[in-house]
Amino acid sequence: MNTTDFDGARDARDTRTGPERTGTERAAPERDGAPDRDGGPTLGGPAALDAMRDQAVSILPAWGLDPGDWRVVDVVMGSLTGDLRPVIETGGERFLFRRQPPGIGEEALTFRHAWLRHLRAEGLPVPLPRPRPGGATHTLMADDAFELLEWRPGTRFAPDGPNNASALAAASSMLGLLHQASAHFPGPAHRWPADRGPLAVADAYLDNLRRAAERPDISAAVSASTVRAAESGTDRIALAATALAARPGPPELHIHGDYRAHNLGFADDAVAGLYDFDAAHWARRVDELAYALICFTGLREDESGGTEPQADDGLDIAKAHAFLRAYGAVAPPADGESALLGDALTLAFPIVLVNGIAEDLVFADDFGGPPPDEAILPRLEWSNAFWPWIDRYRDVLAEAWTPSGAR
Repeated sequence: MNTTDFDGARDARDTRTGPERTGTERAAPERDGAPDRDGGPTLGGPAALDAMRDQAVSILPAWGLDPGDWRVVDVVMGSLTGDLRPVIETGGERFLFRRQPPGIGEEALTFRHAWLRHLRAEGLPVPLPRPRPGGATHTLMADDAFELLEWRPGTRFAPDGPNNASALAAASSMLGLLHQASAHFPGPAHRWPADRGPLAVADAYLDNLRRAAERPDISAAVSASTVRAAESGTDRIALAATALAARPGPPELHIHGDYRAHNLGFADDAVAGLYDFDAAHWARRVDELAYALICFTGLREDESGGTEPQADDGLDIAKAHAFLRAYGAVAPPADGESALLGDALTLAFPIVLVNGIAEDLVFADDFGGPPPDEAILPRLEWSNAFWPWIDRYRDVLAEAWTPSGAR
């Protein structure tokens, strides 16, 4: 959404990152606000825009920016809180003004800014925080923390676009570069608590599915298919978590935490910007590879923000091959790591199912009610076919990750 350059001088008035949601900037670069299915959340009206501008007017002086020093040139929406977040222009540069989502404390913010500086020094196109006059890169007001991040423009990833193959390879290679650079980060590990570990989160998402199946306003067919999706994953995620917990385990490092298409911007089929690092934390890299693999080769986000499968069952195997080859060329697997990819996919699938394929069912109240049967049932059928697909292609995917010279 372009807000047509209303300026800061006017009126000097004042991941998801848990079982409910993941990610924060719902709007991708050069998108109009927050894409959504019919009935979903939308950008606010004039009152919301006024409140957003008033907040910026009251906070930006911490960066030495008075109302006449900047103007709002664009707006994105935070999907965790629904906050409108202005893109401001000052001195010929653009920055995203952000209030931190609830649950992200000052320690996490300090880590993230240090990690972003490290990644930028390693050559990755990540946004740097703008320092305040005293050197700090955030400010506190009441219980809220605020930051100014470089705005890096880019076009959205188009899974069916004419240059999809090169953009897909670029996204995968960038993930490998991020992981390789992260392995050299000198700071302390920023760990999430155990109740936000992969198994706990996958369990919580399956519980969300079970609750959705009990809605009185869905059909018996949708309820049964939703229960089947939840129950068929329960035993599998426990077995996968056991396999991944064996020691010595796969490499661990700081990961992006929500590496999917709408958090990347492209220019000339190269990744020009990485966004939304709110979910960054110390984890197994294979977990992030699995999550990204599903998002880029299994899901398709349409222009309205809805999510559909890319293939009749499972992932688009040709794209999955290409994604893993490109990643492996930059970040080859450690000994035994590729064999765990299927287990990591198993743990990641409930997250992308609830936050993508079945989002409008699980969070139906946010969308004005559940989707019609003809819209949701094919997606649920795809999700129920995912488990046998994993069984069939587990070894194929592991081999695709391994560079040919190492086989």
